[in-house]
Amino acid sequence: SDLVASVSISGNTAVIGLPKAAIAVGPSGPVSTGMIVTYERNPESGVWRQAKEVVPNEYSGRAERYKDSDFGQSVSIYSDLLVVGAPSEESNQGSVTVFKKNEKGLWDQVKKLDPGDGVCENENEIYLGYSVILHKDTIAASSDCAENIVLYQYDRAGGRVKISQVLPWVDKKFGA
Repeated sequence: SDLVASVSISGNTAVIGLPKAAIAVGPSGPVSTGMIVTYERNPESGVWRQAKEVVPNEYSGRAERYKDSDFGQSVSIYSDLLVVGAPSEESNQGSVTVFKKNEKGLWDQVKKLDPGDGVCENENEIYLGYSVILHKDTIAASSDCAENIVLYQYDRAGGRVKISQVLPWVDKKFGA
């Protein structure tokens, strides 16, 4: 079912995560990859309207590969940045996708973050992105391995995202 798993709001934009939704289409029909839905509030009337359904660019044309990724398990929005977790993607490796709102009000994919770059090396099930939070240009994502929290920094000048710090495992209960 398309149950809401996460919500976030910033200014006049709200986002909901639907990790079991089947929006992407494969050869045999809709595939449950997950998705997010954005809503915009009219500042004058205060009325909210559904704006856009979003999945990562990679899901287009390759939905079967991303089946049961749980994209939308976690969402966080801050101003013109949006981060979305897909903890079950790539056999539970997980990912976090970063989007930026453009001048037309549409969400452009900036970067898809995965457990690479020295995070959770030699781990099978990492669940990166089971939980995400965004504040200004800092992204925090949970992972279920020796590094429980991965911090990323968004560089507005260059439009890049890079790891800024990894917080080590303290206790199993702090994992995904």
